[in-house]
Amino acid sequence: MLLDALLAVGDYQRGAPPLYKQIAQDLASNRWYSTQSTAYGLMAVSKYIAALSEHAPAITGEVGIDGQMRAVQEEGGAAAVLSLSPLEGQVVTFKNTTAAPLFAP
Repeated sequence: MLLDALLAVGDYQRGAPPLYKQIAQDLASNRWYSTQSTAYGLMAVSKYIAALSEHAPAITGEVGIDGQMRAVQEEGGAAAVLSLSPLEGQVVTFKNTTAAPLFAP
């Protein structure tokens, strides 16, 4: 409910990001939550993502496969899908150069 309130007053940059991160981590954990808690968490996270999508900067960074780095930039939107084809056993890395925090599943 707190994240929902922060979004209602337009706090997308200061208070909302750490709270969003905590809620997302909690929802992704193996802990049990009631249906009501899960629903409120998912609604708040989805509202935050929707609000960010309206004001989202380009996602920029460097992606690497086994140390071979290349620059990437995805314009507009709160999500990006990178097409990579690493072979089994290769290490994939990503360095975020965007001003906003990024999260990966």
